[in-house]
Amino acid sequence: MAGDDVKFTAGRDLRCSIRSLTDAEFMIDDLGGYWEGIIGQGRTKIRLEAGGDVTLVTDQEITSRPPYDVLGKVERPNAASDVSG
Repeated sequence: MAGDDVKFTAGRDLRCSIRSLTDAEFMIDDLGGYWEGIIGQGRTKIRLEAGGDVTLVTDQEITSRPPYDVLGKVERPNAASDVSG
């Protein structure tokens, strides 16, 4: 991924897998509402918008951002099902 402010949108559900991002701020707007999370200092801004649910898949620790102080769907990767190719 190139850039320091990127946006991904979907009309339905959106699943975003983060493998090696260590410094990002997430701004997520989905069916459940708006929430923000941060990894590291939040240098890269990633905006995710969906008409359904947004799910973040990462082994990084995501911290909620005030004033929301809530995290939406965050899952840990499953090495057995995470196959490329």
